[in-house]
Parts: sequence; structure tokens; C-alpha cells
Amino acid sequence: MGNRVYKYVAVIGIDGMGSFCDKTSTPNFDRIFKNGCRTSSALSMAPTISAQNWGAMILGAKPNVHRITNENISLSRYSNSLLPSVFKRIREAFPDALLCSYSNWSPINVGLIEENAVVQTDTDRDDKVLCGKIVECVKQKPDFLFVQFDNVDGAGHKYTYGSDEHLEMIRREDEFVGQIYDEYRNQGMIDDTLFMVITDHGGYKTGHGGFTDSEKYIFFAAAGKTVRKNSKPDFMQTRDISAIVLYAFGIEVPEYDTDGYSSQVPEGIFDGYNKPYYKIIAKPFIPETKETPELDGENGLYGFFDRGNVEFVLNFDYSADDKTHKHTVEHFGLIKYYANGILGSYAELGATGFAKVDEKKLAKRNFTLAFWIKMNNECTDAVPVVSTKGWECCARKDPGFSICRCREGMLVHLGHECPWFEFITPYPEDVSDGWVHTALSFDYDKKELRCYFNFKLENKVNVPKQYFENLVAGEITIGNDCGSFNNGYRKHLVSVDDVIMFNNALDKDEIKKLGEYYIYKNNNINEV
Repeated sequence: MGNRVYKYVAVIGIDGMGSFCDKTSTPNFDRIFKNGCRTSSALSMAPTISAQNWGAMILGAKPNVHRITNENISLSRYSNSLLPSVFKRIREAFPDALLCSYSNWSPINVGLIEENAVVQTDTDRDDKVLCGKIVECVKQKPDFLFVQFDNVDGAGHKYTYGSDEHLEMIRREDEFVGQIYDEYRNQGMIDDTLFMVITDHGGYKTGHGGFTDSEKYIFFAAAGKTVRKNSKPDFMQTRDISAIVLYAFGIEVPEYDTDGYSSQVPEGIFDGYNKPYYKIIAKPFIPETKETPELDGENGLYGFFDRGNVEFVLNFDYSADDKTHKHTVEHFGLIKYYANGILGSYAELGATGFAKVDEKKLAKRNFTLAFWIKMNNECTDAVPVVSTKGWECCARKDPGFSICRCREGMLVHLGHECPWFEFITPYPEDVSDGWVHTALSFDYDKKELRCYFNFKLENKVNVPKQYFENLVAGEITIGNDCGSFNNGYRKHLVSVDDVIMFNNALDKDEIKKLGEYYIYKNNNINEV
């Protein structure tokens, strides 16, 4: 632990503000950060959802690492010794510190803070009332204060993000921030305070969760004695709040670990802080085209997996036929083929054509669906890739599943009356254009779904058993919403290669074998 840079640190979070504060008057932001750091191009983490991003700030990790979601944040008190909260890290460094968390959205105070971190918490659904409580809290001179206001997000959901009502609520929050800042000044604390304002995400129309500009670009500002005047961070994400707070307290920031703590102090904010910022550079994976080996030939799939464990293989080598000859595949409309697939050619489906594999019983059993998907065609909504049920809202309660590519990742939807069950796994940070391999293991025995990207486990989700038991027999549709061309998705394309179904829920070792089939033996992937 180094020298403590600041005696006090305050993080004021405004849910759902994005960078919309640039579109309205914020006189308090302007005066507080006039000579400090300010940007409207910091980044929310994908998916741009509250729990994932407040979790990223407090835990200092990517959402697919900390695994906190809106659905599970309220289920139990946070406890993970391998990824302690910023509150816990401060408590261990300064046992007598006063730590406070005042949140409109009360799950933050439970699902992101350990009980033994000993944090003073309070909540109120009215931000004005909550602000009054926060002002009283500041009079106690807390070492660390974390605040989450929520009414701006509520206005965005109700009236549309960027609407007059949404902007009016931002102006009100600007007043609340001014009141809190002024109390720090009244208490004689401001000269030794790092004072920050940040938001978790923006919005698009009346929702968020995707990665459009209005959802992903967010406001961040900081004022303090070491903050570089009139600066902006070179690059910053929500998860970097944790490292900034640790820096302010003189606590050593852990080494960057993409599978663990990955928060960093952004470059360009603080005078005298020169540690380089590690940034993952997204790069396209474009393979050298090679012919698809025969299933039982040299380097073929049966050299890696038992023949009986492979249910069907659609290589899309200028046809959608099942290479195992176990299933009939029916073609609808015009499926387009292109030469430069992962192995052989690949298929473009969804807009003018799709394929259906004949009926297969899926309920109460383990299976895996694996495929390559091309990322360099625009995706503005959830587009079905593989499904056994309709994707229209009225059909989502039907038994079955839909696997969809969406803006921020891969969505899996399981229907069984209402409510249905679904989750999104964000794409890895190093994904841009080119090809990404996806494998989804449906593990009925363990009642869980596992999502692998590029042969690495990215997400594991517990699934209530009724969703497995109601997958029912049915045709598997590839490239369309179960064949309905009039559902609004017709204009969307999905480019896929090597759709394979296995008769078991592949584990990490088996996924590694699948990677070896593509990478090592066929030598057409240099790096994944």
C-alpha cells in the first residue's frame, strides 16, 4: 500500500444518463468539473444493463467474470473472496474507515457488498429524498461514499431516452449532485476529496442492453487535487472506477487479469500517474480457406468425437445436407453460399432462405449445438440463428428454444408459458469482424446451460428444470424465426458455417477437442 492520495472519495452514480447530459443544461456539472476531467465517450460494459455495470464498477471486473445480473443481484449477500468489492478492499486497508453506500436501487447494497465489509447503507425510491439522506451522511465525513440515483433511468424507460422528460430528470440530478458537492465544501472536506460522477449506461428508445452509441457511450467526470486540468481519459470503461478509487486511497491496484480483476486507472486523468493502460485490441479472424475434411477421413470430425455422439453436421459446402446422413434437411427459399468459410464454403441465411432439420426429441436430455458465426454483417436486433420455436413475442412463451445473435452477444431464450427464461452472453472484448465460434451445451443432468466462445467457457447459467423438460420434439430451424418470413426479421442476415449437434453436453475438455479439430489439425486458425 502506497501513500494515501486523498482522504475522501465520492462516486456519484446516475443510472441511465449515458451521455444525454450533453443535450441539456447541467450548471453544477459545469462548475464542479470546470478545471477537472470530463468525457462523454467513456464506455459502458456489454451488456449495457444496470447490475452488470454497477457490478463492474464495484467489483472491478467484466460482467462475464463477476456474473452479477439484474435477475440474481437480489438473491443473496455478495461473497466472493477471489473478487472482493472495492468496499472490502478499502476495509482491509483501513479498518477504521467510514464506508457508505446510498442507493435508490437497493439490490446494490446487498448483491455487490459483503456483509463483513461493514458498510453504512441506506435507500429510497425518490432521489430527492435520497439526496437529503446523502447530505446528512456527508456531515459524518465518510472516507468513501458511493451513490446510485435511479430516477433518470426510470424516466428513460417511461418516456424514451433523450426525451424532454428524461432530460428534465437529468437537470434535477444535476441539482442533487451540486447539493452533495456543496456539503463536502461546507464540511471543509473538498480540498482533500476526489469527487466523481459516472453513469452505468444510456438508452435507445425506451430500453437498453445493446451496444448502440446512445447505450454504450457514457459520461464520466472527476475533480480533485491530482486530477489533470481540462483533461479526459484516453480510454475508459465502467469497470475502471474500482481502480481509480484504489489509487485515490493509495491501495495497490491488482495486476490486470482478463479472467479476474481487470479494472485499471485510465491514462490522462491524474498528474504523476504513468502506468500504461492495457487495452485489448479487437481484430478480425479471417481464416485461410481449406476444404472440409470428410467426417471419417484424415483430420475428420470422427477422429475427435465418437460417431454416435455426433447427431448432425451441416458444413454448408454449397448445400445444407446433413453429412452424417442421419437427418433430412429441408431447404426453403434461396440459401446463398460463399467460398470463404471456416472450412469449405459457408451459408447466408435468414433474408431469402433457411433450413430445417427434421424432428428431433430434445426434452430431458443433454445436447450441444456448435457453429461458427460471421460478425461483419450489421445486427441491430436479436436475429435467430438456431431455433425450435417462434421468436414473435406471442410465441415466446411456447416450449422450445431460440438462439439469437444480438448487438451485444449471444441470446438464449427458453420458453415455458410465462415468465420465459433467457440470458445473454456478451462477446469477448477481442471480437470485431470475422468469425467467432459459439457452442451451447444444454446440460439436463446439471440443469445448466454453458456458453463457449472460441472454445473458451464464457458463461454458465443455472436453468429451472421445467425449461429442459419442455424443449419438446420439433424441427430445428437454422437461419430464421422457425420459417416465418413475415415477422420483421426478413431483412436480417445471419452467416454461419459448420452447424453441428452433439448428443451430449460438451464440457471444457471436449470443447478443447473441438478447437483442436479446427485449429491444430486443419491449421487454419493462427490465434483465437
